This record gives sequence, structure tokens and C-alpha cells, in this order.
Amino acid sequence: MEKENSDSHSWEKKTKKVISNDSLHIRIAQGVGNAMMRLKFDPTNLLIHISNKLKILDWVIEKEKTFFGRLSNKIMGEELECVSLDGIVIKQLYEVVGKNPPMEIDLNASYKINHSTIRDLYDSAEKIINSKIQ
Repeated sequence: MEKENSDSHSWEKKTKKVISNDSLHIRIAQGVGNAMMRLKFDPTNLLIHISNKLKILDWVIEKEKTFFGRLSNKIMGEELECVSLDGIVIKQLYEVVGKNPPMEIDLNASYKINHSTIRDLYDSAEKIINSKIQ
């Protein structure tokens, strides 16, 4: 199930996955997944995490240049404009940059955010974190 935000901020879609709670191993996996979503990164690891997400997106965009790459992207359901990030990561990124997110962020949700927005925030966060390290 995918829930789209009705707010005027079109840069994100809030998504939640609904999984049947039929068996014990599914419930355990959900609990571990929920705990990992709440994992707080230190600033350096936050940058590494976001950088990896952007590198994956760049690879998907590069694949789009060939017929078989476009076919692969279509079959895999890859998106060229959005990066999927957990709410806790988005909140931490905005905290590092010193800005408020344009809307309330649900820490337990996953968001699809336009890659140009994330790239701008990433660049700002990288400058701030590198200046603190030096």
C-alpha cells in the first residue's frame, strides 16, 4: 500500500508497506526492521549512507542510456527521479544542515524524495561536517 501526501510539497511520497502478520518469523523480521529504521547515524555514517543511495540512483540513471538498461529498470521498478530514505535519516539530515523539513516527518515511515533535493541537502551537510572535522 502506498500513501501519497496530499500536502502541497510534491517532493515526497510517504510509503508504508503492509505485510501479513501470519507467522512468527514475519513478526520477528518486522521487529528487527523497525529497530533498524530507528538506527541513528553519526554524521559521517549519515553521509556515507546517503552517498550510497545516490550512487545507486546514478547507476540506475546510467543504465537508462541503453535498451537493456531501460528494460532492466522497467522490470525492477526503478525510479529515476526519487531516492527512498527512512524518516529518521531525513530528520537527521535536516538537523545536520540546520533547517526544518517542509513537513512533519514520521520517523517510522519511508519517503521517496526527489534526488535533486537530497543532493542539495547532502552537499550542504558534507560542507558542514567537513568543516567541523578540520
